[in-house]
Amino acid sequence: MPRAFDPAFEDLPPEIPVFPLTGVLLLPGATLPLNIFEPRYLNMTDAALAGPRMIGMIQPSGPNTGDSPELYTIGCAGRIVAFSETDDGRYLITLHGLIRFELGEELPLRDGFRVVRPDWAPYRQDMGEEETDGIDRDRILQSLHAYFTQNKVDANWQAIKRSERRQAGYASGEGESTLVFAYRVREADLDEDGVSVPANALFAGVRAVVDSAGQETSLNHAGLADDPEHKVDGNPPDLLAVEVVSRPWDGEAYREGETIRFELRFDEPVTLSAGPVFPFD
Repeated sequence: MPRAFDPAFEDLPPEIPVFPLTGVLLLPGATLPLNIFEPRYLNMTDAALAGPRMIGMIQPSGPNTGDSPELYTIGCAGRIVAFSETDDGRYLITLHGLIRFELGEELPLRDGFRVVRPDWAPYRQDMGEEETDGIDRDRILQSLHAYFTQNKVDANWQAIKRSERRQAGYASGEGESTLVFAYRVREADLDEDGVSVPANALFAGVRAVVDSAGQETSLNHAGLADDPEHKVDGNPPDLLAVEVVSRPWDGEAYREGETIRFELRFDEPVTLSAGPVFPFD
């Protein structure tokens, strides 16, 4: 399902910056946190934020050295959905995978980073705008795993398998000993057993979490079993009944100045973001 701020397929940009990163994979619908510190990729992030906020993640086909290492022919474009700055000059961003692309013409370097003309057409179904059976994630992963193994390409498969659509993003806490992550429940989200967290689930990218001395923090942690106190039901509330609960003062008819009261009963508590009205005859 497309997100509120995702572009339509027809509005995808004709060119995007690409970020060749060995062992890191972005898939449509998944999220990827990145720690940006090289000057050329800081420039790349600035350019993306000034435009459609899209970056193409792609694997180098050989050693990732020099300004323009050889690339595989298929990548995945992600849209920047979270951004923060650090005091030591880094950007912490999160990409949401939008659509795969085939590598087209490569343009001259811009401020040290690479720019390509992507071919979006073969992967239009990734945008979820057409009637399809959706993205077969397991099949994609199996094919990628076989291809990478055959070509001796390393990837963090544990992190890739964890990158499901439901992920809590960083909210606050940098500089403190407690980090807060948050997830906004979406329509049709459902977890009747309660929220659970697998062991070692945190994926924060290379050197994304460090101490005051710059040492990388261990991200190993215990899991959290299904917690029935934290069930998830993203279905919208149902209006169960409408009833007139007032009575005419004289028991026969409402007169000028009297109030007719209605009760609308829902199956769960609701809040109001505006002043609704209730027409009646």
